[in-house]
Amino acid sequence: MAPTDAVAPTLAPATALPTAELGNTATPLPTVRVESAATMLPTATSITVATEGLVMTVDAEQAERTRSKYENLLRASWATDFTRTTISFDEIMTGGPPKDGIPAIDNPTFESVADADEWLDDLEAVQVVDLNGDARAYPVQVMVWHELVNDAVGGEPVVITY
Repeated sequence: MAPTDAVAPTLAPATALPTAELGNTATPLPTVRVESAATMLPTATSITVATEGLVMTVDAEQAERTRSKYENLLRASWATDFTRTTISFDEIMTGGPPKDGIPAIDNPTFESVADADEWLDDLEAVQVVDLNGDARAYPVQVMVWHELVNDAVGGEPVVITY
C-alpha cells in the first residue's frame, strides 16, 4: 500500500551542491605495486561431459515406473524423458528428513527480554507477530531447527514458518 501524502525526493543539480576549498593540504599517497589479477587465478580445469556412448537406454516400462515414483514423491509432474539416463535409477536416493522428521513446536514457552538477552544478540533475526495487542518474537536460530511453531497470539491460532 503506497502512502497517499508522500512527497517524491528530488535531486539537486551538481552546481547547487556545497563546495569546500582544500588548499595545498594534500599529502602524496605511497606508491603501490600493481599486479594483474589474472596471475592470481588458478589454472583452468577440464570437466568431462558424458558422451552419447555413456547414455543408457531404459525400457519404457522401467522409465514409466521411475517417472511415476518421482512424480508421487515430489507431488509434481514434468515432461522428462526417463528412457535415457547416464546413471542407474537405483543410485537415486531421496534426501532430507522423512515426513514429520522435523518436530514442530507446539504450545511454545516464552521468556522475558532480559532473559533472552543472555543468549540472543541485539541484531539477531527474529520473526515478530503482533495480533490484537499481543506481540511475540520467534528467534530464527530456533526456527531453523524446528521450521514450524503452532501458537495462539492475541487469541488467534497461528502457524509461524521458516
